[in-house]
Amino acid sequence: MVKGIDVSKWQGEIDWQRVKNSGVGFAMLRGGYGKGCLDACFEQNYSAAKEAGIPVGVYHYSYAQSVDEAEKEAQFCISYLQGKSFEYPVAFDIEDSSQSSLSNELLTQIALAFCDTVEKAGYYVCLYSSKSWLSAKFDMSVLSRFDVWLAQWNSEVTYSGEYGLWQYSSKGGIDSIG
Repeated sequence: MVKGIDVSKWQGEIDWQRVKNSGVGFAMLRGGYGKGCLDACFEQNYSAAKEAGIPVGVYHYSYAQSVDEAEKEAQFCISYLQGKSFEYPVAFDIEDSSQSSLSNELLTQIALAFCDTVEKAGYYVCLYSSKSWLSAKFDMSVLSRFDVWLAQWNSEVTYSGEYGLWQYSSKGGIDSIG
């Protein structure tokens, strides 16, 4: 098992060499959110993590309420990925409370639209969500070709589906990260 971290602007300035020295094997960086908001620390985190030799992936936090909005989010995501390389997936993070009342069919189509668009641009894509959303809000048979980054804050996985990454906590301590 390789331990990784998930970071965004909320962690502030990070000393990535110290992160690497602490044993972190990869980092998932928040790139952006919505249809046009870039994470304030994405460019710095990307450059510094790569310079420290830490493999990276990226995630885009969604607020999409429709397939059209998901496609716009995907196009924005592709724009900030240009010229960058990733060792881990580009993850579509879909779990916002504003989306919780959308139908399962619509949520599945939103996820499919984003993932298809980013995949067609040449990126390895995965779906990030909680166990409860993955189990009850998506038709995973439609999304089965995409790997899953499972958010289940627990000491063991109880999700019955397949997954490639597991986020087991929303808290933690790594040297140099607030």
